[in-house]
Amino acid sequence: MKDHATSLDLDGPLPADALGDMSSYHVILAGEQHDKRDSLRAKRLLVTGLREQCGVHRLILEVGVGAGIVLDRYLQTGDDAYLQFYLDQIAGTSGCTQDYCEYAQALAAYNIKLDKEDRLHADGVDVDHQPVLWAAGLLLLAEEVGQVDLSSPDDAETEGVVRNLEDIRDGRIIDPKQIKDIYDQIEQLAQEDASCMQSLFGDELLLGRRVIESMGQAFHFYNDLNGDTTTEYRDQVMYENLCALIERYPEERFFGQLGGAHTMCAAFEGQEVDGSSLAMRLGAQGSPVRDAVCSIFYAYAGASSLDEVSQAMIDGELLAPWRGNETAFDLAAKGSPFMASTCLVREPERADAVTTDFFQKLFLLDSALTTPL
Repeated sequence: MKDHATSLDLDGPLPADALGDMSSYHVILAGEQHDKRDSLRAKRLLVTGLREQCGVHRLILEVGVGAGIVLDRYLQTGDDAYLQFYLDQIAGTSGCTQDYCEYAQALAAYNIKLDKEDRLHADGVDVDHQPVLWAAGLLLLAEEVGQVDLSSPDDAETEGVVRNLEDIRDGRIIDPKQIKDIYDQIEQLAQEDASCMQSLFGDELLLGRRVIESMGQAFHFYNDLNGDTTTEYRDQVMYENLCALIERYPEERFFGQLGGAHTMCAAFEGQEVDGSSLAMRLGAQGSPVRDAVCSIFYAYAGASSLDEVSQAMIDGELLAPWRGNETAFDLAAKGSPFMASTCLVREPERADAVTTDFFQKLFLLDSALTTPL
């Protein structure tokens, strides 16, 4: 392992040789545990380092398409009202932490200092778990398009859509059935290509439709699939949304840090998702980025061993000398045994599998937990 190891300072810049040759990758994924402090420290390191070293400007977020618009507005403005609004909606989840707040503020401060053409942009690819963020995202999109004065739309149909979305965004409508009825009405208007949809979203109508659909996907996930996190449904949604982004921005490269279950490139016994992960779909026949996907595995360790989740997934004995020191391992370097013979992953489905079938880079991080807000 020592031939492939680079020491990391998570509060500093990304070392130029930490990841090795990244030139062939169109999509770069990192697989995190959501409740680990170092996940966010490593994410900041990668987001800034990949922009500066590899020209990666688009960030894939494990949030809904509408929620992603809210977070991108924060990233472009640094206005903490958008961040606080987002945090209010995800209160009580693993994402609502002091660590996330500090990460987001640092990234926004970094971004707004850049020239506009060189800035980072954020895109949500998941289902929209929070209707308030979904409604807020649609309204922000309409505001950005700027064809309609949202304070006084010209026609009753458009005004009805805007006022209903404002009522959801501002918490005046919270009943799930009412929200579902409003979604159904808006989705029907989108299907009919109604003039109010053209007025609200203009040249961004395709994105508007994707935001609208994201709420329907959330209803299916929670109402029909009972919010089952082992289902591959969300991975399919994320794949379709990412493919739409790749089609829209064919010259751009993408980085996304998601739950580790979504970023493994091959199947193994005991995997969390029952089916194909996002990374598997991106690497499959028919994908627009087949053979151009990099996955970075985050392993977490205390002083004496890997944490329980990491230990269940990989054999950590080879990492023992680096425990207590944040370290990057380029497993896909030329001549690496992890490409030819050695498999760190426990119980791969294929007997001849090697480590880089599952991930090409590995970060060893501290296992300390995040601090809830």
